[in-house]
This record gives sequence, C-alpha cells and structure tokens, in this order.
Amino acid sequence: MYQKRDSSDSSRKFSAIFSNKKGQVTIFIILGILLLLAVALIIVLQKEVLTFERKELVPLERGPVESFVTNCLKIVTNEALFLMGQQGGFIQLPQAIAADANLHLKTSPFTAVPYWAYGEVKDAPSLEDLKNRLDQHIEQNLPVCVLSSQAFKEAYDLVERSPAASDTAIADKKILFKVDWDIQVKNKQGEIVTELRAFALESPVRLKAIRELAVKIIERELREFKFEDLAQDLLALEHPDVPLVGTEFSCSEKRWRVNEVKQGIKDLLRVNFRELKVKGTEFVNFPEELPYYENHYIWDLEDSLPRPDLSARFAFEDNYPFTFEVTPRSGQFLKSSQLGNKNELISVLCLQNWKFVYTLNFPVLIEVTDETTGYTLKLGSTVHLKNNVPDRSGTLVTRKTTYFDTFDDDEFCRDARIPMAIKTYELAQNPQTGVNTREPLPNVDIEYHCLKFSCNMGTTQYDYRSLGDVAAYKTNFPYCSSAVIRGNKDGYKDGIARTPSINNQEIELNLVPLKLIPANNIKVVKHALKRSQVLGPAEDLEEGEMALVSIKFRENASLPPLHEATLVKSPELDEQITAEDKLALLAKATFTYDLEISLLDGEAITGGYKGKWLVPWEVLQAAQAITFHMVSESGLSETEQLELFLNLEQSSINVPLPEIK
Repeated sequence: MYQKRDSSDSSRKFSAIFSNKKGQVTIFIILGILLLLAVALIIVLQKEVLTFERKELVPLERGPVESFVTNCLKIVTNEALFLMGQQGGFIQLPQAIAADANLHLKTSPFTAVPYWAYGEVKDAPSLEDLKNRLDQHIEQNLPVCVLSSQAFKEAYDLVERSPAASDTAIADKKILFKVDWDIQVKNKQGEIVTELRAFALESPVRLKAIRELAVKIIERELREFKFEDLAQDLLALEHPDVPLVGTEFSCSEKRWRVNEVKQGIKDLLRVNFRELKVKGTEFVNFPEELPYYENHYIWDLEDSLPRPDLSARFAFEDNYPFTFEVTPRSGQFLKSSQLGNKNELISVLCLQNWKFVYTLNFPVLIEVTDETTGYTLKLGSTVHLKNNVPDRSGTLVTRKTTYFDTFDDDEFCRDARIPMAIKTYELAQNPQTGVNTREPLPNVDIEYHCLKFSCNMGTTQYDYRSLGDVAAYKTNFPYCSSAVIRGNKDGYKDGIARTPSINNQEIELNLVPLKLIPANNIKVVKHALKRSQVLGPAEDLEEGEMALVSIKFRENASLPPLHEATLVKSPELDEQITAEDKLALLAKATFTYDLEISLLDGEAITGGYKGKWLVPWEVLQAAQAITFHMVSESGLSETEQLELFLNLEQSSINVPLPEIK
C-alpha cells in the first residue's frame, strides 16, 4: 500500500546540504580576512624595518670570532651613544666649543654640554650630523677594540682586507648599526678560520624622537623667550630678598645686600626652573592648590603629536655661570630713596621708594629622556634678561673657560695689598654751645668702597695692639684712587672719610652719637585753633589724618643742616609696620632744632607746627617717649590752607612744646 512521502525528510536533506555549503563559505571568508590582515601588517612593518641586501648579511652566531667582533661593536656603540647623550649630540667636543665657555656648560671636570641656543644663534645638530659622528666613532674604535684583546691576539691573527665602513640608520624607534669590514681570521698555524665581511647590531634607543623634541624646545625658546619670561616673572614676585619695584610708608631707609640679592635670584631660578614641564610628555601633574604652576609651568609647544613616552627636565644649579648686574646700587647695598622735601607746602613725606634694573645671563640645562629605555640627551641654552626685559640680542665675546662668572666684590676685596690703619672716635660737638668732646670709640665696623665695589674690612678695638687709649684696626686694603671709608655702629651717625689708598696711612673717623626714640613711643596730638586764636584741648589724630614730623639742626642758617630726621604718624599705620622706625636726635650735648609738623587730611593741609625746639641733653638722656603738639583747623578752602601754612610759625607760638618723658 502506498504511503504519502513525509515532507520532513526532504526538508532535512535540503537543510543539511545548505548547511554544508554555508559552512564552507564562512571558512573562506575568515581565511580571506586573515590574509588581508597579514598583508596589512607586512606593509606597516616594512615602513619601520630597515633591510640590507642578503649578500651583505652574515649570521651573528657562526662562531666565537664573529661573536667576539659583534660584542666589540656593542661596546663601541654603547660608548658612543652614552657620550652623545652626555655632550649634546657630540661624542667628542670640537676644540672650538671646548675652549669657549660661551658655547658650553661644564657639568663635570670631564664633560661639557654644548649650547644648542646661545644669544640669537641656534646650533642644534641635524640627524645626519648624529649619524656621521656615530659612523666615525665606530670606524675608529671597532678595530681597536678587536685588536686590543690579548685573548684574541693569542689565538688568532687578523688580516684586514678593507677598512671598517659604518653605515648607521637612525629610525623612528631604534638605531641599526651596519659595518662593512672585510677581514680574514687565521689561527696561529696560519689556517684560515673564517672570513667576515659585514656585521649588524640593533639598539632600542629612540634617538630620532629624542632629538626632535629637543629641537622643538630650542626653536620655541628662540621664538617666544620662555626661559626669559620665567626669570622675569620670578623677579616680579617681589621676594623679600629680591627687590624690584615698590614703595613703603616708612621713614627708615630699606637696604639689601647685593650678594644676598644675587643669591636670592639664584635660589629662585634653581627651585622653579625644575618645575617646568612640556605639555604632552611624561610628568606628574601639579596639585590643584598650585594653579600658578599649572598656568605658567606647563609649556605648550603647539605640537599636535603627544609624546607620553618622553620627558623633558630643566635645571639651573647654584654652581652654573651667572652674570648679574643691578642698578642703582651703593657699594655692596641696594637702597631705597625717600620721597619728600621738595614740596614747599609739605616739608617731609616719609615714603620709601625703590626701582631696580637687573641684567641676568645664565644657562639652563635641558634633559630629554626616553622613558622606555632611560636614555637621556643633555643640551643647554643660555638665558638673557637686559634691563628687566627678555633680550637675546648682542654679540657674545669669546672667553676662556673660568670658574669666576664676573669680577665681583669678593675678588676685588681679596686683592688687598696696601696697609692702612683706621682710628675711630665718638664726637659730640655743638659749636653753638661750645661743646666739643672726642673719645676713642671701639667696636666700629669698617667698610671700604671703591666705585661699585665694597668690602667689609673688620672692626676697631680698644687698645689695639697695645697702642693705649685708642680704638683702631689695621689691615691691608685694595688699591683705589678715590676710596670711601665708612665706619658704622648702632646708635651713631656713620663716620666717613674720602681718600686714596696710601701705604701705612692713618685715617680717623668721627662718629656722632644719637639718641633713638622708637616711633611707637612717639605721639602727635592736635589742638583746634578757634577764631579767637584760643587753642582747644589736645586730641588724638583721627582716621585719614597723617602727621609728618621733621627736625633739622643747623650750625648756620645759610648752610645745609648737619643733622635731620623725619617721622610719620597716622592711626592707619600698623604698629608692627612702624616697629623698626625711630626718630634720631643728636646726643651728649644740648641742641636746638628747627621743628616742623604738617597735618594732612587726605590731600588737604589742616594744621601743623613750626618753630624752634630746645632739647637739653640732661632731659633727653633718659627719655623713652615724646609727645608733639600742633594746631589744626578743619573745613578750609585752598586759599585758607595756604594762609594757614604761611602763618603757621605765628600760630604755633601758643602751642605746647614737645613733652619728653
């Protein structure tokens, strides 16, 4: 009996056939993809792999002789790369660079780093320069390495059929060394052991990438003065030891020692230049609480290619050459100047003002490192600030290498050959009263000034070298045709003498004694002047008011004052700011001063005092404080202010005299 065919059987057969064909197609597709990937990989690798002709290559493991020569090649190339990294691309510095300190930075007694940028000149080696230097070093030193081995000479004789010829290839990610050297090696029996013609070696050092980053840094520095800008910013920070521009409300002169200023600048450069980073390279990010470094010390070279496997470091060290000039200067000090004594209506204004101009020349060491291999290339750049402004212009003068950067105070002072003696005295003198006493004064510090140079010579001693009742000091002085010798001691006006340096000359310095009253122990009060010319009670100064006190002692009214001192008092001045201010009065005699006080309320003159002030020494001797009195009027027009000033001496007749307590 016929049965109906089950359609599911034919369905399964068709499905099986289709499934088999589908599997075959899938396999072919996979194989095709793998083939395409292999071809692509070969194409990519061919861009980096440098090949040599087959006939030129010799297997490196053919025998002990070839292994020995190859090991020598490794030693020679490692030495060449090390020296090249330490000496800015040179394996051996040219004599022209080694002999000129303007062109290199000495990093050790045996190595120097050439400047790739000095002044406006760029002197970076090309890739071809590096290749040629490597080739030359290999050609000169590979035969020496092979033939200098005693073990090799005892076992073999080498016959050179051609000189060694190196052909180095500096690729993106490695260096390939290839040497053609046709040699025949024989044993001591005269039998030929092997004939070798070519040797090859590979180094992972990425010299090409390192050089490219170094050149980029130098080019950007020459274009945008990055190093100079950083140095300029450091000067503008107004570090306490490095004054630039400023004012201070004080009657005391501000002074900075030039040597301390110089060291302060070097410290700022040393600490901060090491923080400079190159954007896109390997470095540790600055903390969020240091936004200044984030904004100023990450250098954008505007290079779209990041280099996370490279790093750049910058350094200035204390022993690097450093040319430093600053003006204006007074011997070994920088000093503030005091504004005032020029306005007829305001006889004194105790405002210290300073502005200094610096010229700096110094080098920066740059280290570019391949973080994958640890290889470092060192190079240098000079940095130039002229009159506080970045300026790389100007011609450098060739000079021999020296360990002294400039002829400074220390060098001048060491050249002391002329013996002279200094005697110091305390001189209390007032021709108006006939007082004239002069006694030996020991413990006076002696300074010697000649042009811009200044020396601390020593301190006078009582009974010096058993001379008896005398305070003196004798030593050798540097030669100077017009020297200034200054003696200073706390509580005295400086004694000054001008003289040429003469063998065995004796110089006497007279120091005038002073009585110093601290500013915080001085008070200025005002008395309201009523229309009936009656004075009101004493009142303290109010906010916004300022009293300018000036005292002057004149031997003769037609001559300049022999002594003058100034002081500022105001409720707005913090006592911590005025703690060091003092009012200096002449001591050990009675003196009569011209006393002037100006009371200012903003820009308006609202009072003051003008008159003679007799100060007996017996009263001043034990004094600790002084209170000054003056008249005041408010709401005056400019005309009335002028009238007040012109009649101030008459208005001051009824004002109480200063109280010395």
